[in-house]
Amino acid sequence: MDIRYIKEGLTVYYYDMGKETRTLAIVIEKGYHLEHGHTHPYVVIEDHEDRIHRIVAPESLRLIPKNMNSNRVTNCYSCQAILNNLLMQECIKCGRIICRKCRKCHCGTRWE
Repeated sequence: MDIRYIKEGLTVYYYDMGKETRTLAIVIEKGYHLEHGHTHPYVVIEDHEDRIHRIVAPESLRLIPKNMNSNRVTNCYSCQAILNNLLMQECIKCGRIICRKCRKCHCGTRWE
């Protein structure tokens, strides 16, 4: 996401490529840091799920679609817990919601 469009208080999706998941977050701060004579943008976000502040690259953030149909509420196929994609992480492999209770998604991947 272009840093010019990122504002404090903006709710965004944060994509953690190491875990191949996305989660809801709020932008706390943005800025630039100097490294080896070059400036690099950074964004500080607060993770909606665990309230931890993270420093991330703007490229790992995406706007949340304004389409109200993007909110999905369903049940976990494995343990039947209630799932909501706006409050929980989603699997990048299959696009399904990762259950907080059993840590599984529909493709069978178990997330630790």
